[in-house]
Amino acid sequence: GRWERISGVLGLESVPSEATTLFNITETQQLALMELTADLDNLEVRSRTERFYPAGVAAHLIGYVGLADEGDVIRGRPKGSEAGRAGLEAALDDTLWGAAGELLLEVDARGHAVGARELRSPVPGEDLLLTIDSDLQRACEQALAGLRGACVALDPRNGAVLALASAPTFDPNLFTRQPVAPQVVGYLTDPAQPLLNRAVQSFDSGSVFKPVTALAALDTGTITTRSQFMAPTAFRIGNRLFHNWATENMGPFNLEQAIAWSANTWFYQVSIPLGGRPIIEWAQQLGLGERTGLGLEEERRGRLPDPDEVATWRAGDVANLAIGQGPMLATPIQIANMLATIVNDGTMYRPHLVRQVGDSPVPTEVVRTLRAQPEFFQALRNGMRRAVTEGTARRLKRFSEQVATVAGKTGTAQTVGGDSHAWFMSFAPFERPEIVVVAFVQNGGQGSEVALPVARQVLSQYFLGDPNAWQNLRR
Repeated sequence: GRWERISGVLGLESVPSEATTLFNITETQQLALMELTADLDNLEVRSRTERFYPAGVAAHLIGYVGLADEGDVIRGRPKGSEAGRAGLEAALDDTLWGAAGELLLEVDARGHAVGARELRSPVPGEDLLLTIDSDLQRACEQALAGLRGACVALDPRNGAVLALASAPTFDPNLFTRQPVAPQVVGYLTDPAQPLLNRAVQSFDSGSVFKPVTALAALDTGTITTRSQFMAPTAFRIGNRLFHNWATENMGPFNLEQAIAWSANTWFYQVSIPLGGRPIIEWAQQLGLGERTGLGLEEERRGRLPDPDEVATWRAGDVANLAIGQGPMLATPIQIANMLATIVNDGTMYRPHLVRQVGDSPVPTEVVRTLRAQPEFFQALRNGMRRAVTEGTARRLKRFSEQVATVAGKTGTAQTVGGDSHAWFMSFAPFERPEIVVVAFVQNGGQGSEVALPVARQVLSQYFLGDPNAWQNLRR
């Protein structure tokens, strides 16, 4: 009979005994159905709008949508529509959606529509213009290919996020299809967690935290910019030896040199008279331990110990804290915003992803202004500049000499039961900074060997228009 033929057109094994919804029928199937069902009331072919992400980048920050669930319907979303499930799609769901209209249908005894009356007009959603530079975003993602990590690029002059990448990544288009693509199950079970936005997750920070300790020591008068200490291979605190990364004694170093060479034992010595409380208080001032307010629901706050608790710590625990180890975590976006604040002599802008909502520009927001002497921030920046010219970030020296003067700080964070995390934070040009780049590689090893090359590709894209152009620089 006819229903058997309809089932055959749709690829069904038997005639459905209850209401059945089929998605994504082909044009050929649709034409055949129209011919077979012209006089039927119990079969309807409808078109549906499906979200499509054409650029192939920024999956984590844009997010994805899924079919509206019961909770979405309760708050007014029509059944069968789409709702944001991650990223900006979720955070700004109501802004993007607008408001549904309401239509009153009049039907006859057979259920045929004979009239309609609009009770409430629909309100279209707003368009969003992002701060993201798509070429820079793509460069970040390409630089992270095959790794687990994140890359953030900020404009320190206003907090605009130029790129925010996480790896591994995923295809958000798979979530919009109905039925949901089988690859989605793979995303959910993959041990590499491709759906996790590592740019806003908390990790051990390691040596990129050292400028916090330096600023606390300067502000309290524990040291001056001219104070010098040796940086031996090991430093004894109590009955324990705390080691430097270098296998030879170094120094004497002033603050700039200690940052340039990331000398652990130099910072251990500073931490003893300094104590833990000022370090935590300055970490808080620099935005650690709190969400940046970036606008993503997935953003974590990191972790900082309570200042009162730290005040009771033993000297060895404070020494670990001074180099970014111990019970503290930070997110890549926090580290980027911290560095931008140092670049700005203590003015902290709110990082933001949205430049404009509809026709309305999003205003730049100053979160706070830190009260510290400008020369303190300058000393930190000088130390990071020297890291590139003579210290642990010398891999960027050629780029810095021939393209744009770069300053940066490497970081290698020890983890429990795994390889170290690799960090690199940088800004350029040194004289008038216009970009901050932070690269993070989870369990990647040495920051100078793994994270720095990621940032170098991003800087190459920004200043040369090609992530690999740095390779053509003269040796």
